[in-house]
Amino acid sequence: MKLGKRVGSLLLTLAIIMALVVTPSFKSNAYVSSPNNLAQTNASGNNISIQWDAVSGATLYTVSVKLGGYYGQLISSQPVTTNSATITVPYRGARYAVEVTATTAEGTSSAASRLVYSIPLTPGNIYVSSWRPKTNKPYLEWAGYSEDGYIPSGYEVKITTLAGKKVKTYKTSSRYLYKGISKIKNAGFKVQIRSCYTISTPSGNKNLWSDWSKVKAFVPQPDPSSRRYIGSSTTTLKWSKIKNAKSYTIYKVTGSYPNYKFKKYKKVSGSTTSTTVPHSLGRVTIIPEVKVKGKKYKWNRKDFGTFYGVSV
Repeated sequence: MKLGKRVGSLLLTLAIIMALVVTPSFKSNAYVSSPNNLAQTNASGNNISIQWDAVSGATLYTVSVKLGGYYGQLISSQPVTTNSATITVPYRGARYAVEVTATTAEGTSSAASRLVYSIPLTPGNIYVSSWRPKTNKPYLEWAGYSEDGYIPSGYEVKITTLAGKKVKTYKTSSRYLYKGISKIKNAGFKVQIRSCYTISTPSGNKNLWSDWSKVKAFVPQPDPSSRRYIGSSTTTLKWSKIKNAKSYTIYKVTGSYPNYKFKKYKKVSGSTTSTTVPHSLGRVTIIPEVKVKGKKYKWNRKDFGTFYGVSV
């Protein structure tokens, strides 16, 4: 009996000891998948919209943005609780890398990344490389992107008369337009340009458009000719009429490309298409000024790559 009591007592003691032992618990973080189908859906102003598939178990998403690409400068990082976000970027016409990190309540995380694009730069530096007199075919050029930016997919070029009447909107993939344009022969015109970039979205391709450029007006030069009689010290200067001309100014031209200099000789009325000038002027060019709906427009040397003149 004594042996049995000892054994029972020993077993009871062991049971009590085992009950007092704290069994360590090992908590393992649950696996979380990376956000699938991360995509850009739109861009407007300085904002870019993105979305992705919701991640099971995720309680938070962190959206990080880098300028230029995956190895660029980190410019922002923001937490969101939905599977979409709108990020604000500092520059238009630039490419960015966006990374979305899904995080669970236990702290497990996984990330996905892709390139996204802000809207294109607004075209600038619009000028006419050349526009031969008495034609309706100016050679328009412009700047559409910066050295650090991406190249736009295309452009829209909106042409109107100086009075504001729509002529046509052209589409081109180049940074120039060389087309015969109706209603602008011997007449001025206005132009606005915008650029676009095509992105792939979950619902298909989408064009991101820049703002329209400021309105730029151009006035053509007339077609000059000269006739000098033998022994005469003067030359008869003639030119074609420019529509709505209020005046023409005749300039003496000196120097050579690219350092031409213009010196004003005289100004005549818009109804005049010929005048006598001294042969000693050498070379001259004619610059018109027109007036449409109460507003004056003038041929401007800095807006043209070439000018047209004649020897007298």
